[in-house]
Amino acid sequence: MNGHGNVRSVAAVQSVLACGGTVGGVRLLSPHGCERVFDEQFGGTDRVRDYPVRWDIGYQLENRTCSWGG
Repeated sequence: MNGHGNVRSVAAVQSVLACGGTVGGVRLLSPHGCERVFDEQFGGTDRVRDYPVRWDIGYQLENRTCSWGG
């Protein structure tokens, strides 16, 4: 897990989810694929921060938002 990008490239990648899977008139993810981001894969306590966390397929979840650190 390592990625590099600038603000523009990260915004372009994340716009796929923000726009329901279609960006620039091109469908990249189905609506169902976008919803899978919110399917919890892990829930528990972060052992370093001693804080409750929930993760899905690559994002940390909180209510209906998804994010990652970095």
